[in-house]
Amino acid sequence: MTKHLWKNRRHPRGMLGKHHSIAAKKKMSIERKGKNSHWIKDKHHTEESKRKMSENRKGLCIGKENHNYGKHLSVKTRKKLSKALKGRKQPFRSEEYRRNLSIALTGKKKSEETKRKLRAYTGKRTSNWQGGKSFEPYGFEFNNLLKNFIRNRDNYRCQECGKHQSKFKKKLTVHHINYNKKNNKPKNLISLCLHCHMKTNFSRKDWTEYFRKKITIKKEIKKRKKIVCDQ
Repeated sequence: MTKHLWKNRRHPRGMLGKHHSIAAKKKMSIERKGKNSHWIKDKHHTEESKRKMSENRKGLCIGKENHNYGKHLSVKTRKKLSKALKGRKQPFRSEEYRRNLSIALTGKKKSEETKRKLRAYTGKRTSNWQGGKSFEPYGFEFNNLLKNFIRNRDNYRCQECGKHQSKFKKKLTVHHINYNKKNNKPKNLISLCLHCHMKTNFSRKDWTEYFRKKITIKKEIKKRKKIVCDQ
């Protein structure tokens, strides 16, 4: 009934089902530049209003009050979610955001209870447990000489975000594409910054496929360039 009413009701501005042209969008964008797009921008709630909002929200959607309490996602649903989220990147965090977050968290110590809870979810008890792969030793070929060779091959740029090594405090890490620490062939190694390397700890199969495709595409581009140069 509500859908039927919504379809039949008249839009106050007569724009229902219509779209602005590109020229109109550009004009509106120019007019709005420098103006506050939202009425609440640069405004803050008072301490009293914060307290009232906190009291009103107490007990809502927490524990047994939550509609998902005690429920678990089926294997089928998990697979669907995995397919839907495949290839999506984490939201971009600017350097300023990270710096502010670092300042906000410096000097703060975790309580003993929080530490105890964190310890309970380590090792085999975590969902991301890979059978202790991180403790496996690297092959003897994986030395500084090989790492520098890979960084030089990748033009000292992170192969995920594209940033140059000079923008970071530390050197680029050399990542094993198939997560086999003893497979130190150049085609299995890729340069990544610390932030991008941390992301590869999750969804390992997806990252392996992603980097393999990336390397094959780069090889094809190089071959085509050589053919063009020879001609």
